Amino acid sequence: MDEVGRARLAHSKRLLRERLADELGTEELTTDLQKWLGDPERYDFPRVDVESPLRVEHDQHFSPRGWVDGKIEARDENSVEVGYLSYTWTPCDLHLELVSVKPEFRGRGYAGFLVRELVNLQDGFCVPAFLEVWPFAGELVPGRETAEEQLQVLKGLYGSFGFESTGGNKMARMPVCRTKREKERLLRECEGKLKAEW
Repeated sequence: MDEVGRARLAHSKRLLRERLADELGTEELTTDLQKWLGDPERYDFPRVDVESPLRVEHDQHFSPRGWVDGKIEARDENSVEVGYLSYTWTPCDLHLELVSVKPEFRGRGYAGFLVRELVNLQDGFCVPAFLEVWPFAGELVPGRETAEEQLQVLKGLYGSFGFESTGGNKMARMPVCRTKREKERLLRECEGKLKAEW
């Protein structure tokens, strides 16, 4: 994992209120990981705790089957749609379904900002998140020759937000809940479902 990945991982383990405050702040920018880790309140790390260059819109619809279908759409400063992320969630879990960035906007870190938005949402819900890593429509990440290389890039991206492999292409992330009471509720009400999925 590179320095940006390690910084994302450290940032994603902080409490949500601290992350959100940092993401809106404009502290001194540094690319020195140790300097940032030593005082994340004083410094910003590029593409990690800086304000997103994207404007996002959240859309959620209740499904007749008892879950919520959600979508996070991202637009650039000119209001042009650059990509989106779709997910489903229940009181016990959240599933990342798809992250898509239009080809002309790839390579700018936009997928990372979309995943960061989802992780912030997940921790607000205080539910574990699950995903399955697959190349989208067979398209490869630029500079990667094989699907396996692309899978490693994608696993690295999700891993940098705290997702861990649970076997094969499946990954999961436990939430950073705001309070002990929220986490106790999750464990009490969802224990059986968590064991089945994890």
